[in-house]
Amino acid sequence: MNIKTFLYRFQFYGFGVLLGIIVVILFFGDRQLSCSYFPNQRVLKKIIDQKPPLPPTICNRDTLGFLNTLYHHGQVDFSESNIHDTDTKQYLVHLRSADTLNMSLSFQFTNDSTVQLLDVSCHTSKD
Repeated sequence: MNIKTFLYRFQFYGFGVLLGIIVVILFFGDRQLSCSYFPNQRVLKKIIDQKPPLPPTICNRDTLGFLNTLYHHGQVDFSESNIHDTDTKQYLVHLRSADTLNMSLSFQFTNDSTVQLLDVSCHTSKD
């Protein structure tokens, strides 16, 4: 095989790859894809997707952007959650902020895919 046939094949291959990339971008370009395989992220993602009604303030904090903070920094406590009930599941989510304010939020998931905020408790830690 000489160099001319190699370059010809390489150009032909490159054109096919480029054409394939363009087709994939046209078909799948505007999708919002996310991968949340871990149980903690799946529960938090469901809370974010459902957008449960929140009070205007939680622990004297504005709730604007609260769900985004909850998704990135929240930790679901599965040992304290009631997830074995078939009709409703209750998840306890702990959120720790930078200024030593700890929040515990209790969310209820029902079979009709609704999420409700049941309880909020706030306390400061002495770290």
